[in-house]
Formats: sequence, structure tokens, C-alpha cells
Amino acid sequence: MKPQWIVFDVGGVLLDWERSSAALAKKLGVEHSLLLETMFSYAPKMNIGLMSPEDGWKQILTDLGKSYDPLEAIRSWRSTDFWIQDSLKLASELHAAGYKLAIFTNSWLGLEDETDKKLLPKEIDLFTHIVDSSKEGLRKPDPAFYALLESRLADEGAALFLIDDTDKNMPVAAEKRWQTHLFDTNDSLSSANQIRSILLS
Repeated sequence: MKPQWIVFDVGGVLLDWERSSAALAKKLGVEHSLLLETMFSYAPKMNIGLMSPEDGWKQILTDLGKSYDPLEAIRSWRSTDFWIQDSLKLASELHAAGYKLAIFTNSWLGLEDETDKKLLPKEIDLFTHIVDSSKEGLRKPDPAFYALLESRLADEGAALFLIDDTDKNMPVAAEKRWQTHLFDTNDSLSSANQIRSILLS
């Protein structure tokens, strides 16, 4: 059965956060591992909206002893330089083929902030829905977050095809009978081609 909706994760599928965070660490003059350790101590709260991205990054930068604009840190993290071109091309092809696209992400990147939307890749406009954990107060793999997405899309089961790079996010999707593909960030072209063979052949 061909799905109706292709549901993309962001980090690791559309955005190469490993490269973008490494570039930000270099810009800040700190070890990459230290930046990630500090960021991940606040990420759980930012992921579900208990702390805004700006407030979270203010604290991260304070902990790192760096005087840097927190909004600029967020923009640097999601700079267009680090969006995965193989994935963006795939999204364009799927859209052209008539599939409906949605984003389903554990995030705090402000993908729906109108002031910064012009800084995102143009392909973001192809996505009909952006379901962001930081806006909804839920995150993967909480089943309630998956149910929320189904409600937003007014569709369920095999009508949804999830592309995600994290193993632990797949079992709930499988239980709900979604179709899934585990994306390999390190071999994005191969992953994109596998999806093409399923959906565009």
C-alpha cells in the first residue's frame, strides 16, 4: 500500500546536527563534546517547551562561559549549510509525485517562527504540517505524540510513512501500523535512494 503522508524527522534526516553542532563548537572555541554535554542537559526541557530555545541557549552559553547571542547560536545550529541536500531533494521529488509531507520532530529550533523562516531551506514550504515537540509539550517516543500527529493529519496507520534516524522512535510507529524507514545520516544518498525505490518506483 502506498502511503498518503511522508513524515520526516528533522535532526539526522533533514538537518545534519552533528556537523552543525561541531561548527558551532568551533565558533565558540569549545570542545564539541562539551557543547553537546551542556546542551543535552537542557534539551529535555527545551524539547517539550518547558524552557524556550532562547532561554535554554542563554543558560548553555553561560555554563560554557561564553558571551554570545543565544539566537545566533540557534541560527548557526540550523544554518542552511547543514541541511542534508539528499533529503531536501527527496522531499521535493516526493511532493512532485503527489505525496503530502509533514515534519514530526523532537526539536527546539523554532521551525515555525516567522521571523526566522526566511533563513530555512525553501523546501520547508513543501511541508503541510510541522508538528514540533517544543510547541506541543510531547516528544517521541511518547505514544500520545504519535496520536497527535495522526489527529493533525486526519489519517492513520499505513497511510503514514515515517522517516527517522532513531531506533527508539520506530516501535510506536510500528504498533500504530505506520510504514517506516530508518534513515542513515552518514549515508544519506543510499537512504534516499532506498526510499525512492519504495515510493517512487
